[in-house]
Order: sequence, then C-alpha cells, then structure tokens
Amino acid sequence: SDDPQLNSTLEELRREVDDIDDELLKIILERMKYAEKIGAFKKENGLTIFQPERYNEIVTRMMGNAVSKNLSAEIIARIWELIHKESIRHQRMVLKKEKK
Repeated sequence: SDDPQLNSTLEELRREVDDIDDELLKIILERMKYAEKIGAFKKENGLTIFQPERYNEIVTRMMGNAVSKNLSAEIIARIWELIHKESIRHQRMVLKKEKK
C-alpha cells in the first residue's frame, strides 16, 4: 500500500509475530534439551526411544487443546509429529554420543 501509516502498522504487527516466532524457537530448543535428558534416561534404563503410547497420549492431548482453543486439530497433530521426530533425533544423538 502507499499509505505510510498502514505500512507502519503492518510492519509493527510483523515485528510482533517475528518476536513470537523467536520465542517459539527458544521453547522448542528447551524441549529438545529435555528430549536429550529423556534419551539418556532411556539408555540407562534399557528403554526404547520410540514409545507409541506416549506419542499417542501427547498428540491426543494437544489435539484436544487445539480444538478447545479454536485451532485446527489436524495442523496441531502435524506440528507435534514434526516436534516428536526432532525429539527422537535428539535422543538418538545422545545414544550415539554415549556409545563412543
């Protein structure tokens, strides 16, 4: 748009979204630190990395939370699937690191 005030408002809103995105990334990184701790615990106790019951519990809970907050359960399930895959990757890194 050619309206400077409109552009300024849009840019400010985008900056706010960028800040939220940065916070989301920090939270995901924090979650991965716990995934690594869980990976170490599983290794020490002879547990398998992927535990389908836990995965299903998390996805079901998050989908329910999504619906109650007017978010798409399908999209939230897909997001958590990707987060879970990254958590598994971090747990595997811990197992490989400790084997050396």
